[in-house]
Amino acid sequence: KLIIYRGKSMEHSFEIKGGDLIVTVKNSKEELQKYYHSALVACCNEVTIRGFRKGQAPLDVASRAVNPEMLNDRFTRKIIDKSFKSYIQDDAVVAAIRENTLNGTTPLVDLPEPRDGSIVTFSYPIKPAITKIADYKGIETKVEEKKVDEKAVNDELSRLALNEAELLPTTENAKLGDIATLEVKGSINGIDKPELNEKSIDLEIGAHKFVPGFEENVKDHKAGETVSFTVKLPSNYPDGLADKDALFTVKILSVKTKKIPDLNDEFATVQSEYSDAKDLADLKAKIADKLAKDYAKNFRNQKYSAAIQNIMDNSEFAIDEKNLKQTIVAAQKQADEEKIEQQGLDFATYLKLTGISEATYENNVWINNLNQLKAQAIAKYIRDAEKFAAPSEEEVKATAKDFFGIEDLAKLKENIATSYKGQYPQADDKAINDFVEDRLQPIVSQAELNQVIDFVIANNK
Repeated sequence: KLIIYRGKSMEHSFEIKGGDLIVTVKNSKEELQKYYHSALVACCNEVTIRGFRKGQAPLDVASRAVNPEMLNDRFTRKIIDKSFKSYIQDDAVVAAIRENTLNGTTPLVDLPEPRDGSIVTFSYPIKPAITKIADYKGIETKVEEKKVDEKAVNDELSRLALNEAELLPTTENAKLGDIATLEVKGSINGIDKPELNEKSIDLEIGAHKFVPGFEENVKDHKAGETVSFTVKLPSNYPDGLADKDALFTVKILSVKTKKIPDLNDEFATVQSEYSDAKDLADLKAKIADKLAKDYAKNFRNQKYSAAIQNIMDNSEFAIDEKNLKQTIVAAQKQADEEKIEQQGLDFATYLKLTGISEATYENNVWINNLNQLKAQAIAKYIRDAEKFAAPSEEEVKATAKDFFGIEDLAKLKENIATSYKGQYPQADDKAINDFVEDRLQPIVSQAELNQVIDFVIANNK
């Protein structure tokens, strides 16, 4: 749909075409003459003419000394700036951009034929738009709900017991599951490497969280012993260390073994995860109840995901892949770089440590985000097609509790409103309510998604 707005001397329009929202601005000859004159004056003010102070020479004299490329560049930037400002204050255009594009999307600017500035286009890559929707009812997902059995309960009991295990010093050789506290010194080709040294580090034998081959050389040794061995460092280590043979000298400071408690009534009352269990039988019942809820939640999520994937695979979307991918990857990379820098790393080192190339990183970011956006588009399509009512107050309350851990939604609203009024004492009721609604939007959005999930599950096998 093409929507056109006209002003005194220029007009702008926008339409969604293919995978882009395109804003077109038309500048009149009068406007272009103003922009050109403004650009020329600015350029003339920057040139020096003999006999005149800088910027004081007559325009017809100074203009002859202006660099044509500099003038054209300034003129073009003036056209783009004025054209952008002509539509960015338009509520309808801004609303369309917000609804259809990702936050932070930068438009691709073009001056199409006749390339004189009379027409300027701003192309925003939009989120995937459905052009053909697949059937979203009657899909065979083949997802089966897992049932709670005795083995599952016993496995959970064993996990609880392991978590409650007491670490006791031992003089025996370190075995699988034991915790060895080590003093480590590492060298390469006889040169000490401080980055491989540790004054005291805990190593769980069998956890395989250290250099491959390291644990195997510590296992079967006891506290007080010193062992030396050579292992090859992984290829994702920093430059100068990667793929090198490192000699480690390891002093075993202590070894602790896990004493796992017996599974009895006493254990049931002292374990920390089910604090209100009365005895072992009650603990088993509570475990079975929690597992049943977890299995039901997983089944719901898996069935929905399988159905959405089927719909996604058989639907068609309009996507400006090149520019949308660039937008998504740039935003994700910036966010990741900020997190990585807080850990004292740069992006290149992070990629090396994770063992992936930049191309693989970008492709993973693109595919993951693209699938999420497609799933969101499908959910919105289903909501609109099936004419879902807005979530009820009770549905929003339940969502706040189940997904966000908010027990008292009314109290949260009150706190948000109070905080806003504290910052903006002159704010009226509408401004306060708008702010509260904006802050609660993630909860409402999740409640809306829950409605879609329930519908999809009910209408697919």
